Parts: sequence; structure tokens; C-alpha cells
Amino acid sequence: MGGITISGRNSRTERPFPVMRIFEDYPASTEHAGLRAMNSILERLNSANLSIDEGYVVGQFHRFLMDLNNVLLAIGEDKNVKYLEVSCGSGIISMLVKSLGYNNVYATDVLDYNVTDFGKRPGYLGLFDITVEPCDVMKDKLPFADASMDAVSFMDVIEHLHGSPKPILEEIFRVLKPGGRLMLSTPNSVSLRHRLAVLFGISNYIPVDYFYNAPLPYYAHVREFTMNELAYCMRMAGFQIKKKIHYTTFFKDFYRIDHHRVVRKPIAKGPKNIARMALWLTTSMLPPMRDSLAVIGQKP
Repeated sequence: MGGITISGRNSRTERPFPVMRIFEDYPASTEHAGLRAMNSILERLNSANLSIDEGYVVGQFHRFLMDLNNVLLAIGEDKNVKYLEVSCGSGIISMLVKSLGYNNVYATDVLDYNVTDFGKRPGYLGLFDITVEPCDVMKDKLPFADASMDAVSFMDVIEHLHGSPKPILEEIFRVLKPGGRLMLSTPNSVSLRHRLAVLFGISNYIPVDYFYNAPLPYYAHVREFTMNELAYCMRMAGFQIKKKIHYTTFFKDFYRIDHHRVVRKPIAKGPKNIARMALWLTTSMLPPMRDSLAVIGQKP
């Protein structure tokens, strides 16, 4: 069973501490598979003298596992389905899915999107036979035929759109086969963290110094959603809602890098993590106040 690790003499043989599984919103099987896949990816990159920002990987790995779990719920177990990740960012989810044995993985994004280490993306995704097709979801059509995909993910992008999500959701609906599924995720605009921030006079928008100095085009959050609003958008685009998921992504201290491998590590017992645990305990009793949302919809 997965969980937090207890340090030993050999960091490669650290043993999991099962009680910490309560802080994870995905099954242990997803963690085990995700760790194997991620370490296989890092090994292949290292062998090819390519790299991805390992600090970014380990800092976001808890989120990647949650995203992976939600994507697999939409894809199912058939390894021959056609899966598309719209606005793939780093491409890590696409690589994880491909490394788990899924044969047909496609991706789109804005190719000049300048975020940590993404400039090397065409090189390292090519190792996994994944090509990022250029597509700006705020103005372009998806470069795929009607009814050509079995599953699509659109993860943590809808909040960045500068207009209605209607055009891109209708595009996703178009490229999905009948019975195909979309996994849509976004931050929760009414999470407990947001509510507490506002209560103490702290804006739940992007920090003003970042906003003031942000270059154009502006890629930060524009509009966040509640679960009901997210489900509404999907229904209006024609999807039938199959599953709603409230989950937590603010734990970032579960993993570290050891010789180009992601491994478990002890959680630091500092005030920040104590506060995170208190938030988790509260939101576990009030799931609608968790910090992230996902909806899985199906095309009739």
C-alpha cells in the first residue's frame, strides 16, 4: 500500500507509511502504476540525454497522480482507444498514459507557450511517439476529424480562457465518438481556501503584482468555476454527466528525486503542512469545499 515514507539508511528502500494514504484521493494502484511509469519516463529521458525539470515533476507529482486517475476513469481499460489531451502543457499526463501501455495518444497546445522546461517538449515527447499539434483553444478548431477520439481530457485550462468555453467544448464534443468521454478539471472557485482568504481580506484572484507585470498574451486564471457551473457548461455542450469528483491537490511534499527517480519522502512537520492537513480533514467532511473539481461527461 502507498503512503508516506519512513527514512532508512538506503533511500531506495524506504518503506511506505500506510496511514498517509488518507491524504490521497486516488487508489494505491494508481500511485504504484504512476510511479513506475514516471520513473520509466525519467530513465528514457536520461538515456537520451534529454531532460525535464525534475523539481517541477516532483513538486506536482501528487497532482499528476490525481489527474492520471481521473483520465483513466474516462479512458477505461482498452489499450487501443484513441486518447487526446487538449492543451497538454508539459505533456506529462500524455507520457504517463503512453507509458502505461495505451497505444494511441494525441496532444495539442499553443507551441510558443513559455513555461518551465516546456521549450524542450517537442524533443522529449517525440521519444514516446507523441506529437503536439498546434492549437490555440481560444481561437482554433481542433485538428482532428469528427468522431475520431474515444476519450479527451481538458485539464486545468478552462479557467484560463478569455471568453466562453462553449467553442472548445463543442469542438471536443465534435471530435469524440458517440459514447466517448471528456474529463474536464479546474480549480474550485468556492474552495475552503478561497473562502478563508476572502474572510481575512485576501483576494482569491491572481496576486496583483503578477497581474500588473504579466506579459501578453495573458495566460493566468481568468474565471474559475463551481461544480454546478462546470457541469452546466458540459451539459450545454451536449454531454451527459457521468461522474463528479471533488479532490485535493495542495499536498506537494510526498515525493522527492533520488538519482533521477521519484521516490516517497517523509512529510515535513512544519506549520504549512499542519495547516494543509487541517484543511484536508475539514474538506474531507465537506467535499464541495475541496480545492479542485473534475467532471466526466459522455457524448450520447
